Amino acid sequence: MSDTNLKVSTPSDLKKELFSTPAQSTQDMEAKAVAYVDKLLDVSTDDMDALKDRKNSVEQMAFDEQKKAAKQTELLRQPVKKLSERGEEGGDV
Repeated sequence: MSDTNLKVSTPSDLKKELFSTPAQSTQDMEAKAVAYVDKLLDVSTDDMDALKDRKNSVEQMAFDEQKKAAKQTELLRQPVKKLSERGEEGGDV
């Protein structure tokens, strides 16, 4: 028989769970970020095509994040009842 009782976590347990990240994944993420920034900045100012590519890359990344934020804002503005109905129909909630 499995234990079905709910247990309340302590604040320190929650902090550990929410704010702990494996050191290796943090180091990997930092290394990828540094490599990406280095790649964006490592371009000759004489190479206009490369400069345009870098600019477009950054703008596209920002555009994707703006689209996600706009969708979340739209969802937050809708009444809970409407979201509930959409969830029942299999849509995004």
